[in-house]
Amino acid sequence: MFAQLALLVVLLVAFLLARRGVARAWPIAAGGGVAFALRNVLAGRIAGMVNPLHVLGGSLWLGTLFVLVACGLRQMLRPSVSTADREKAVADMVHRFSVLALGGASLLGVTGVITSWMHLNPLSALWTTPYGYALIAKLGVVAVVLGLGAWNWRRVGPSLGTDGGTLAIRRTSSTELVFAAVVLLLTAILVSLPSPKLPH
Repeated sequence: MFAQLALLVVLLVAFLLARRGVARAWPIAAGGGVAFALRNVLAGRIAGMVNPLHVLGGSLWLGTLFVLVACGLRQMLRPSVSTADREKAVADMVHRFSVLALGGASLLGVTGVITSWMHLNPLSALWTTPYGYALIAKLGVVAVVLGLGAWNWRRVGPSLGTDGGTLAIRRTSSTELVFAAVVLLLTAILVSLPSPKLPH
């Protein structure tokens, strides 16, 4: 428990330093994030790999999106940055982020299916138990987040590099993060509920 708390403190401090412009803090924050997501694996609990990998997938996708919006886009929208430089830099950032986001979302999806399969026993528990209801609600909001992500990738992404592209991606990405926060809330409710059990 102490090691996890220390790792979380290192992660938060590194992120705050990176946000203040300390470039060397970014690798520490990234490494700390990955290590924290895989903390059960690092502790030797191999059987618990699915949940840490699920968290890692979400962190790579939505955690990096948060950093992009809160740090990257915020810095680019300063008055001191010229419009041409801003639009080009944001286009580069978003295109590089997209590769990471696709990988993270794929990992999130695969591990999410595995986790649901492990906990929904029997499958009818999906529509007959509080756990199943919460999961359906979560999946509904996840679908909205995925839709917004796809919209950003296919529709807003091609407009980057042109005047107004930065404001458009900031607006839609912020909306995506709001729904992602709802997913986190529903996840907290979900993990507090007992997993369905087969009747004896």
